[in-house]
Amino acid sequence: MGTGKRRPKRNTRQAILDAALIQFSKNGFERTNMATIARIVKIRQASIYYHFKSKREILYTSILSNLERTVATVQEAIAKESNDPAKRLNAFIRCYVDIQLANSEIVQFSNSAINRDTPFVKSLTTAQRRKMERKQKELIDILREILTSGTTEERTGGSNSTVTAFLIIGALEHLPYWYKIDGTLSPAQIADHFYRVFAHGIET
Repeated sequence: MGTGKRRPKRNTRQAILDAALIQFSKNGFERTNMATIARIVKIRQASIYYHFKSKREILYTSILSNLERTVATVQEAIAKESNDPAKRLNAFIRCYVDIQLANSEIVQFSNSAINRDTPFVKSLTTAQRRKMERKQKELIDILREILTSGTTEERTGGSNSTVTAFLIIGALEHLPYWYKIDGTLSPAQIADHFYRVFAHGIET
């Protein structure tokens, strides 16, 4: 007699995206084939085409999905804080540091792929490109709102919130390229240092 419990239904589409992005980041887009993705997800190769038309569509969807998760995670992190812009800036930086360092190989690949000069971006339709740009702009807008909601912007030493927002996000997105997991600083310590610099300026 059965227990009446059902196994949770697997999200095959998301499994394909997750497996593909890992393979893209490890082996490169061109050297990753559909057969490998299918084997990892444990489905027939033909089944992939039920969800996606091509490997390039998988790449686009996986990167867009990552951007959407990043925005949602950042929004959740700062929503837990009070209206104090300093605390919200701190929460943003801590959250973004964690995102960048959680899986640096995938993050490096994604950050590089969405550069405007890459073949991937140039291959996108106008609608796809605009959708990605809107999602990237959401991050900038979240940070700009924090910077202009109080005196935080003055403490960062900048009068242009857009420039300051790009400066902060650009610096944080460079973390995966130099951070060493076995180094002397933890992600939390790095986040603390970034916050002090951005909120109070460089101490001499």
